[in-house]
Order: sequence, then structure tokens, then C-alpha cells
Amino acid sequence: MSTLWLSVSSIETLNRDWSKAYRAFKNASIKGHRGDLFNLDIRGDVKDVRALDTKFLRDAVKQKSSRFDSRAIGWATLLGALVAAAVGLIAGLIGK
Repeated sequence: MSTLWLSVSSIETLNRDWSKAYRAFKNASIKGHRGDLFNLDIRGDVKDVRALDTKFLRDAVKQKSSRFDSRAIGWATLLGALVAAAVGLIAGLIGK
């Protein structure tokens, strides 16, 4: 589970870094009067990066995490009940 969260975080960090670099490159190309060249070069990159929407992946990881947490709580409760029953049984046998 942690690997999935780390992957989502890495993708989002790379996306933010790319956006910063994109803005810096765009500003530099406009100042240097090379905007047309920049627009030709960057068009495909913008489309590809915007396609990296992590919302679906993030939501899937959240749902999986909540199900895992619920299962873990269920197993812990069951195990606690079994231990309590065993202790009660032993106490009952000793008390006779």
C-alpha cells in the first residue's frame, strides 16, 4: 500500500516540477522572442503531462486503504475475542 502512495506522490511531484519548468521555459522563450519555436516544441508535451491525472489512482488507493483498515480491525477484533475466550476457558477450568 505504501508503495502505491509513494508512486502517486512521485507522479504529482514530477508534475509540479514539470509545470514550474514549463512556465520558466515559456517565459524565457517569450523574452527571447522565440515563442513560435517554443509552441511547436511543447505542444505534445503539454498534452502528455496533462493526461497524467492522478485523481483516479489516488481515489483507488484511498478506497483500498480503507478496506484494508476495516479488514485489519475486523481481524484484530476476532483475534481479541478468541484470546478472551481462551483466557475465560482456562480461568474456568482452574476455578473448578
